[in-house]
Amino acid sequence: MRILVIVLLVVGLFCSPVLAAERIAVSPATFVELTLPAGWVLLQEPPTAMVEEMAEHLGHDAEAKGHDPSPEQLIAMARKHLAANEAIIYHEQTGANLTIDFSPLHDDESPPGAKTVKTSAEYALQSLETEEGVTEFTASQHDIRIPGAKHAARIDSSYKQHDEAIDFTGIVGYAAENWFFLYFTNPGRSDTVHQEFEQLLAELKIVPKM
Repeated sequence: MRILVIVLLVVGLFCSPVLAAERIAVSPATFVELTLPAGWVLLQEPPTAMVEEMAEHLGHDAEAKGHDPSPEQLIAMARKHLAANEAIIYHEQTGANLTIDFSPLHDDESPPGAKTVKTSAEYALQSLETEEGVTEFTASQHDIRIPGAKHAARIDSSYKQHDEAIDFTGIVGYAAENWFFLYFTNPGRSDTVHQEFEQLLAELKIVPKM
């Protein structure tokens, strides 16, 4: 019996999901630390699939406004939009992704308080709801604690965009003289992917460079 228990423990160790610790430079003085579950990768450049999907959405939006940009222009616009992120956490199997964007305060901008952060999160929800092709939109908002952040608000939404079911979670906050935006998109609404994201988020923290 003791031998069997030992064997099962060893097998369990080898079968457990592989986790990878990452430290991402998001400003000259700040890192984001997180742990990636197996199947997720850290990217500094957006993958082709993300660029093409973004270009498709931009094309629908342009068409709704009466514009007709070329495919090359749409790809360039998509790359420029995604380049604002310091990093992208990407799930290769499903296309789920977490974008990480830190933006320093403007010279004449005061540090935001908790109310301003909440208002910014509300605007993000409103912007998402009014995107071209979005239907069946539901949303909620509440405070969240991110280690290293002074203020943070969380928004969650489920919707369809061009008949594709999507779950979205956004974290809007302020830390180390930067606004930050963590946007998770889960196309197909995979429960497993969502659980892995929640695990990643629970361990995420913002730390100063030493």
